[in-house]
Amino acid sequence: MAHRNIAYIGGKSAVVNLDGKIVLRKDDLREDGYIAWMKMHNFDQYCHIFTANWSADEALEATNQLLQLKDRPTAIVVASDPMALGVYKALNDAKLLIMLDFT
Repeated sequence: MAHRNIAYIGGKSAVVNLDGKIVLRKDDLREDGYIAWMKMHNFDQYCHIFTANWSADEALEATNQLLQLKDRPTAIVVASDPMALGVYKALNDAKLLIMLDFT
């Protein structure tokens, strides 16, 4: 399956002080790489970026959102193993098969 419509599920990094205030935000290099690769291959019109804050539960929610897209992606790049578990559960709950319906 040749993929053009590829989603990315990742998180944002931040340094938080003792009061819970964010004092520094960091860009995620994985997300930057995804965007650069999509642009390099002229697929940037298909970019779908979802932020899941590194948790399986939020990745599950992000996957459910992308499954509702009219022109939904055929592949998903996931930034961490815990988030991949959430993606797997969402696809499984939707009765979609990894390697057949999604990669």
